[in-house]
Amino acid sequence: MYRFRFESVLRYRRQIMDQVLREFSELQRKLVTEYSKLDLLEQTGREYARLFHERQETGITIREVGLFQSFFHRLHFETDAQRQKLYTLNQQVEAKRQELLDASKKKKILERLREVEEEKYREEERKREQRQYDEIAVNKITRTQGGWRNSGTEDEIVRFGEKG
Repeated sequence: MYRFRFESVLRYRRQIMDQVLREFSELQRKLVTEYSKLDLLEQTGREYARLFHERQETGITIREVGLFQSFFHRLHFETDAQRQKLYTLNQQVEAKRQELLDASKKKKILERLREVEEEKYREEERKREQRQYDEIAVNKITRTQGGWRNSGTEDEIVRFGEKG
């Protein structure tokens, strides 16, 4: 039975890859959530800009202009902060993607080594079995032909009971 000598390392590499994959997936989920927040901020800005223009056409007080201005300033600040958050999160996602690729490569290298070694082991097993079958066949032929043997010191074959 074949036993891969680096099986524990391969198991470890698989665990690392699974962990990195989970972390990568979590970062991607966060990224989607943060993009949704940015979209909401931008949509809110568009709605309030439309409302501000409507109020300008129908008459707006200075106090209301000040409130809109404060709101737009705060919204601009939050939108910029959200974009910076997305920029940082995108960098984290890309770093994790690279880490995932590296973990995948390391795992695949070990899996390929395992395949190669297992095939080599199977080939050696086939050769061993073939040698056993050949030996059995030779022994069977030897028994049926009256017993041939190698003298051990010479390479000539001597029939049992005959002098050579």
